[in-house]
Amino acid sequence: MSQDPELQQIRNQIAFGLDVKVFMGSPIGRYLTLRANQEIETALESMKTVDPDEPKAVRKLQNDIHIAENFLQWMGEAVTDGENAERTFITAESSD
Repeated sequence: MSQDPELQQIRNQIAFGLDVKVFMGSPIGRYLTLRANQEIETALESMKTVDPDEPKAVRKLQNDIHIAENFLQWMGEAVTDGENAERTFITAESSD
């Protein structure tokens, strides 16, 4: 891990992952997570009764679910990427 730009990129990824983790634990992050989960739950409930012959209504519900799931996935990936970068950093530092 002797390349300084690569090391800086890893440090940046670690910092970003930690920032996202802190954000998700904050009142705003918890609120957004709650809202995303509520959106998914509401859309799934609506899928049970939506007229399958109304493709626009079905697509809207599917899209609502997809958007909320994307938010949760992106936040989770940012944290995981930061944790993976931290492991890479630790391994590289211990091998120097």
